[in-house]
Amino acid sequence: MQNAKDTFYVTLRDRLANLNAERTILLRGVTRPAILIEENELSTRASSAGVFVLRWRKLSHNVQASAGLDSAGCEIRYAVADDSVVHRGRVLNAMDAELLAVLTPAWALKQLFTISSAVNMRTRIFWSAPVFEALSAGDGVLERTAKVDVFAYREASE
Repeated sequence: MQNAKDTFYVTLRDRLANLNAERTILLRGVTRPAILIEENELSTRASSAGVFVLRWRKLSHNVQASAGLDSAGCEIRYAVADDSVVHRGRVLNAMDAELLAVLTPAWALKQLFTISSAVNMRTRIFWSAPVFEALSAGDGVLERTAKVDVFAYREASE
């Protein structure tokens, strides 16, 4: 499932960069699209304001599928922190729209990521429509979580 998780992240990252080149984060001295995988970062306590943070949850395997269908639940958390309530709501709405846009279409060619380059695999990954949870608000921050299930068939090389 690691190749599917990597492909999902890179697909969303690249789509975000094409959609909104200004939504970036400076991380360890490098400016990059504002999307992170929580388990890959040094500190998970970093603010998610203006950043899409992916958190992988449940993993499952359907043994009845002939090719072996794996799935992983992904929570995508993002927040807005601003002194202006009106501005804060507009920015969060813009992030909602960006997330919907980068999740469409809901598939990508699965890739194997090596140290030097990515290699296309034989199958695609695909994912469910996002389920948006209610807003949470506190300390001047509006935060939302969207949940997506990512699916991939296991290939012989995995």
